[in-house]
Amino acid sequence: MERPGPIARFWDAYAALSLRRPWLLFALAALIFGSCLPFAVRLYRDLRTDLRELLPQSAPAAIGLEELEKRIGGLSHLAIVVQTDDLKAGERFVDALGQKLKELPPSLISQVHWRVDTEKEFLDAHGALYADVKDLQAARTALRTQIAKANPLLVDDTDPSVPAPNVPDLDTEIGRIKSAYAKLDRFPDGYLAGENGHTLVMLISPPGAAVSLKDDQRIFDAVEQAVAQLNPKRFHPSLQVGYGGEIRGVIEAQQALVHDLEISGMLVLVSVGLALALYYRTIRAVPLLVLPLFTGVAVTFALSRAVIHYLNPNTAFLGSIIIGNGINAGIILLARFLEERRRGATLEMAIPIALRTTWLATFAASAAAAASYGSLGVVSFRGFNQFAFMGCFGMLLCWATTYGLMPPLLVLQDRYWPFRKLEPRHPGRIVGWVAGPLAQLLLKRPVWPVMIAAGLAIASIFAATQFAKDPIQYDFRKLGSRSGEFRGAGYWDKRVDEVLQSYQTPTVVLTDTPEQATAVAAAVIKAKKEDQPGTDTIESVVTLQEFLPQAQQEKLIILREIFNMLDRKPRAELPPEVRRLRERTRLEPVSLSDVPERLTRAFVEKDGHKGRIVLVYPTLTTDSANGRAQILHTKAVRKAALEVDPKARIAGQIVLTTDIVAAITNDGALTVMLSFCAVALLTLIVMRSLRDAAWVIGSLSLGVLWMAGAMTVLGLKLNFVNFAVLPITFGIGVDYAVNLYQRYRQAGSVEVALSASGGAVALCSLTTIIGYATLVTADNQAIQSFGLTAVVGEVTCLSAALFALPAVLSWRDLRAAVVQDAAQQGA
Repeated sequence: MERPGPIARFWDAYAALSLRRPWLLFALAALIFGSCLPFAVRLYRDLRTDLRELLPQSAPAAIGLEELEKRIGGLSHLAIVVQTDDLKAGERFVDALGQKLKELPPSLISQVHWRVDTEKEFLDAHGALYADVKDLQAARTALRTQIAKANPLLVDDTDPSVPAPNVPDLDTEIGRIKSAYAKLDRFPDGYLAGENGHTLVMLISPPGAAVSLKDDQRIFDAVEQAVAQLNPKRFHPSLQVGYGGEIRGVIEAQQALVHDLEISGMLVLVSVGLALALYYRTIRAVPLLVLPLFTGVAVTFALSRAVIHYLNPNTAFLGSIIIGNGINAGIILLARFLEERRRGATLEMAIPIALRTTWLATFAASAAAAASYGSLGVVSFRGFNQFAFMGCFGMLLCWATTYGLMPPLLVLQDRYWPFRKLEPRHPGRIVGWVAGPLAQLLLKRPVWPVMIAAGLAIASIFAATQFAKDPIQYDFRKLGSRSGEFRGAGYWDKRVDEVLQSYQTPTVVLTDTPEQATAVAAAVIKAKKEDQPGTDTIESVVTLQEFLPQAQQEKLIILREIFNMLDRKPRAELPPEVRRLRERTRLEPVSLSDVPERLTRAFVEKDGHKGRIVLVYPTLTTDSANGRAQILHTKAVRKAALEVDPKARIAGQIVLTTDIVAAITNDGALTVMLSFCAVALLTLIVMRSLRDAAWVIGSLSLGVLWMAGAMTVLGLKLNFVNFAVLPITFGIGVDYAVNLYQRYRQAGSVEVALSASGGAVALCSLTTIIGYATLVTADNQAIQSFGLTAVVGEVTCLSAALFALPAVLSWRDLRAAVVQDAAQQGA
């Protein structure tokens, strides 16, 4: 009798130890689980929804945000939106709320803004000084010509006359002067009101602007409590209050993530448990599978706590994914154990046989999945490499805890809660009500399944080419909260934009001197003017220096001349805009101390430096629905700023999103290629045959091709979360083809391979699909797209393994049999 190898002897020894000391091994596993659980809980309590956590710390956008927070704290705010059918009632409410909020500690709220009286007063008094000198000169010329036509004796002899054809129109020139300072005229009552008087806005600024989630919650709770105390319905029954801005957005994202995790975790546990109980037709199988699995997951998260420390938006749902994937090894091991028991093997015989005959295939499958996860770790994008660490170690640790803990659990269950009588299956019966009929269908007429698979492949090739033309999701609204767009911060932010008619989150350029800031602003303005119509993404550029009008003395001289001429005419004869200009303008220079503090506070840094910051406001059309415009905006600002000041730092939400998209497109192709190569190499090592490995990789490739076609049909696109599905699908999808083909190679029959392993393979896929499918319920649309894309990949890869591959193998075997018969007859 051949002596067993060292690995077989190891499994025999471990099986013997499990039989002798099951409680000892169980206690050791319980100790490991209990020690790791607190660290796993702490990991899940440290959820960070900030998108910068997806980028490497050395990324320009991350550096810019860090510098911004260091110097001014940021530009975040909480927006209170009041909708009402009665404008006056709404005004009374915001006045009362504003006074109440001003009573809160300055450490909580530094500024409450809901009226523009101070700004309007300032611009009425000094707005003409912000007009262009040429516009003032043209207005003076037009006024002089108009007076000369009415009464030539009133013409000022000191100025030369202008030929009639070149005389500008007075109303036009006054309109240009007014445009320099009359932007607040759309708020005639002084309130931030719009949408035909049905919406009012209040902006709350924290003292440091960039605050923690805890501080955000404190600010929001204080504001919400103040609103509740006033009872909005008391002012008018139609009055409704909503909240937007970065502060509310951060809170909503955190709450939604926690809620989604709770729902996803509960669904995956219930669904996987139900699937196991139905497949094995007994609830006794569930603890055998989930206890080792939970131990592996706990160790994974404890290790992640020690190395990564926190969860980002990409890694938050890895618990559900690892549970769905990590249980596969246990399914195969338990299935083989029960198969041996049904054949009449004793417990002492069944455990070592199951360990020896399944460890290599399950380890290869887990290693392939780990390799596909691990391929994400070669890139600097933290959204991928942290995902890679947890997924890679999670798959390997779940395999280790399964083979370490399930044998003693089998012994203990046999002692205290044994399976019911395990009768051997009928030897002539094809096992499984799904696998059996499928095997018969594929065996009778394999040519039809082959033709169907080929047709789908051809259609998928065409669809894949269409998908490749525009694979990235540029509508960034589809990456955020679903509920937020309809009733949360996203919805109310749209109301704020409608009222204020400007983008509330500017792109910030940080320089080292005021002179550099001025030069950068000039370069960005120049770039804006050079943009082609329809491609302009820059609305305005603001620096502290711009609040000091240029050429003030020259402008004051021109204005005095204009006013002297106006004083010669009766006030009643002056047009309303001209009368307003004359009555409200102060003929005195402007200093920074005259400018309202609210307008300049963004340019004053924590250490007292002033004027080193440039604010670039995007156009309203450069919003989250138009990702391409946001990318153009970032490129335009960066190019203009860095050409003038190579050390300038550019920060902002648009910049952050742009860099995330760039990281995906730059690193994605490398990640996918590495994953495919790693899986192909592992398959070759396991199969030990290039021809056999080619069949398995061919099945996987067909499944991925179908996946691309299905994504095109479903309108799915890639984003910073679901891009990880592509490399992961290679590692997980190859498992199904490996198991089926390995059994076919051993038995030499497609029918035997399908009937023996088809059901177990389908169950492995089902648990994985459940892990992914629970993500479809997420409120976050990026996570939702990950789940849906992964489910599509699972279904197509499983279909290729259980439909296309057996059909092709059956067709090949039939053709070989025909050729062999013909050869025998010819002989």
